[in-house]
Amino acid sequence: MKRTQVTELFANIKKTFVSFFSIFMFAALGVGIFLGISWAGPALEHAADRMLDEGSFHHFEIQYPYGLTDDDLKKLSDVEGVTQVETAYQSFQTAQLGNANYTVKVQSLGQNIDTPLLVEGVLPEKADEMAFHAESAKELGVKVGDVITFAKDGGDGSSELSLAGEDAKKDSANTSGMKYLTSDTFKVTAIVNSPAYLSKGAATYGFAPTASGVVNALAWVPESSFDTSAFRGGYPIVLVSCDGLSGIETFSDEYKKRSGEIEARITELGGELALARYDSLHGQAQAKIDDAEKQINDGKKQIADGEQELANGKAELETKKAEGQAKLNDAYQQLMSGEAAKAEAEVLLASARAKVNDGQQKIDAADAAIAEANAEVAAAKAYKAQCEADWKAGKITEAEYN
Repeated sequence: MKRTQVTELFANIKKTFVSFFSIFMFAALGVGIFLGISWAGPALEHAADRMLDEGSFHHFEIQYPYGLTDDDLKKLSDVEGVTQVETAYQSFQTAQLGNANYTVKVQSLGQNIDTPLLVEGVLPEKADEMAFHAESAKELGVKVGDVITFAKDGGDGSSELSLAGEDAKKDSANTSGMKYLTSDTFKVTAIVNSPAYLSKGAATYGFAPTASGVVNALAWVPESSFDTSAFRGGYPIVLVSCDGLSGIETFSDEYKKRSGEIEARITELGGELALARYDSLHGQAQAKIDDAEKQINDGKKQIADGEQELANGKAELETKKAEGQAKLNDAYQQLMSGEAAKAEAEVLLASARAKVNDGQQKIDAADAAIAEANAEVAAAKAYKAQCEADWKAGKITEAEYN
């Protein structure tokens, strides 16, 4: 550019400085927006990737309603590209604060995969301790030291939540009324973040078995807080880590390619394991059904046999009742005959007694007459003896004596 042209350029700029400055600012703003858009994505991806690495974020998460068994985990560990597998449990509970209900997703703490990032407090170790998600704690007003009690309604996804501070009653209920949790009372010991939940939404929080299906809050407890028997010997969640994917940016094309290859192998195995698990559970259930049906049939047979025995017993009872009634009637007739004979005998006995009494009276009269006669005889004998004595003594004559 010639010197005269440069001079003319600056002269024109000077004359139209406002327009030039406006154009310059619009251009600068456009460049800034372009650079912001161009750099923001990679910056956010880099920040997210760093957080995922810090929390040992899983490369794959397998969820199966019927759960995977220990044998399934061994087969999964043998898949090419899989380095480590870790199991997890979860349960959905309903938190009631005031007049609002919030669905809380309670999960088991990750040991080597998806380890929570501590914000405040200490991670829970006991079965009655809990860590709360930082954003969830902020929304619900939960803080370290609070005691959370779920209502003992025995249902998963339909429990209440009450909060208390450090002065909460120590005798809070600790019954196992929950479906999947061993306790209904937990103390918040930590506020945490998790690499598995970088944003809030159905894509990350998942869906709850409630009417709305929305998960409002997240919490973590030790594995000992879950009643593992409720999961029928299976693991509902399995986290997979692959060393071959570590060090590769999560949002890169290379990561998508390598993870896709491993995912295809896991998916193929998963179909086999899912079918085998289904067949196993179906077989167990069918065996229980068959056993129950056998018990029902046996019970029906016992009832039928019992009813037959009852009918036979009733018939025998009626027969014996009729025989007994006949014997009772005969005995009654005999009794009535006996009563008549007894009455007749009593009449005869009374007549005989009257005759006996009359005879006794006559005997008594005869005895009295005999006694009187004997007295007269005795008196006559005494008189004769006296006369004889007088005769012999000469007091009387023989003629007088005779």
